[in-house]
Amino acid sequence: MITIIVVVLLLLAVIGTLVLAQRASDRKPLSSAPMGPAWVGRLLPTDPTHAFVTAVVVAALLGVALALLGLYGSARSRYGWTIFVVTPFAVGFVSAALTTYRQEPTPWRFVRAGALAAVTAGLGFFTMGAEGLVCLLMALPITVPCAIVGALVAFLVQARRQAMPTVLGAIICLVPLGLIIEPSLPDAPPAHTVRSAIEIDAPPTVVWAHLIEFEPIAAPLDSWFFRAGVAYPISAALNGHGVGAVRVCDFSTGRFVETIRVWDEGRELMFTVDEAPPALEEWTPYKHVHPAHLTGYLVAESADFRLAMLPGGRTRLEGTSLYRNHMWPSSYWELWSEAIVTQIHRRVFEHVRHLAERESARRQIP
Repeated sequence: MITIIVVVLLLLAVIGTLVLAQRASDRKPLSSAPMGPAWVGRLLPTDPTHAFVTAVVVAALLGVALALLGLYGSARSRYGWTIFVVTPFAVGFVSAALTTYRQEPTPWRFVRAGALAAVTAGLGFFTMGAEGLVCLLMALPITVPCAIVGALVAFLVQARRQAMPTVLGAIICLVPLGLIIEPSLPDAPPAHTVRSAIEIDAPPTVVWAHLIEFEPIAAPLDSWFFRAGVAYPISAALNGHGVGAVRVCDFSTGRFVETIRVWDEGRELMFTVDEAPPALEEWTPYKHVHPAHLTGYLVAESADFRLAMLPGGRTRLEGTSLYRNHMWPSSYWELWSEAIVTQIHRRVFEHVRHLAERESARRQIP
């Protein structure tokens, strides 16, 4: 069954690429020299459409091979600039350059080749079982634009018609060079905070009881993040009382083990995270796919919850989570991690509000 799924995905990718490439092919005689050495041209199909497809696939496979070598060929690998920026840039450049052997260079053709090569590389990671679908979709908004930039740079180099094979070789060498250098650079990601707040129609004492531990959340998964496999909270249980107590929060992918550091009953609860489960469960046809970035990259460090009394016996619950994301570029991956943590806050807060307001309403019944 797995083999059938993989084959179907590959066929769809190839057919889609063929259709787009056919539209791109004008079959006119070339008015410019190709961007690489002559011997490469002898390896490519003579048909422009087939040559376009080959250029895309070869560039994609080259990028996948170099990335996998960097990620799994060293204990000091890093999901960083080389993987998400330099490699897609090189893939886009190479795919565009290879199209010049059989087709007239145009900006739109180069852009198409670069974008398709980036997507094809993602399919390569998926079919090899190196990544799941969710992570690949998260990476597309940064990898595809970088590949397009690489393709446009190739067009500018081609327009000058100077030392084109040398530039092509230098671009390819950027990836292994980056894979060697980047792990030795300082890796101190900045701390990020996510703050959320909610108003609850119940007094702080009632809210507190359902904050420190709560029964399983029965609400449906209304966020596409969670439906896609991102870890979501289920329940929380407290072992002990006060500072030093251990809070265990069950998530869909495992357990968070937390140690209470501040216990100001009815006012503030703060804990640090001692253990954390994988950040998500990958979508994949394979039985087990566990890329290294699922653990140890998005690191939750602590959370602080404060309760404030409002008029009418109501409560304002504010929560602040502190985390670090060891994936680079940090500014890009922060967008995803902040959105995920915000959704986790929202799911827990709404559940606490439901439980607290239900209990408060029961107490008011004569």
